[in-house]
Order: sequence, then C-alpha cells, then structure tokens
Amino acid sequence: MNFAETLKLAFAAIWAHKLRSFLTLLGMIIGVAAFMTVLSVLQGFNLYIDEKIAGIGSNAFT
Repeated sequence: MNFAETLKLAFAAIWAHKLRSFLTLLGMIIGVAAFMTVLSVLQGFNLYIDEKIAGIGSNAFT
C-alpha cells in the first residue's frame, strides 16, 4: 500500500463519516481556542500584577 492509496482510503473514511469527522474537528477547534484563551488571560494577569508591583515603589518593603 503506497502513500496515494493510504491518502485515498483516509479521505474515503472521512467522507463516509461526515458527522463524526465534523464533531472531531469542532472539538479540536474548541480545545485550541480554549487553550489560547487561558494563556491570554494568564499573560494579561501577569502583566497586571507586574504593573501593580512596579507601582508600589522600591522603598515600600524597607
């Protein structure tokens, strides 16, 4: 079985199971979007905390 036959078989399986393929793709898209959202929120929170700490001043703990 060469690469072209394998690719043809894969696309035939995807075409035969349209709903399953769509739901799998949708799940992957939602998962990646959720991961990116969490990372963005955490990065924004880190920047917010850094700004608040910098705003306190260097002599606040002495």
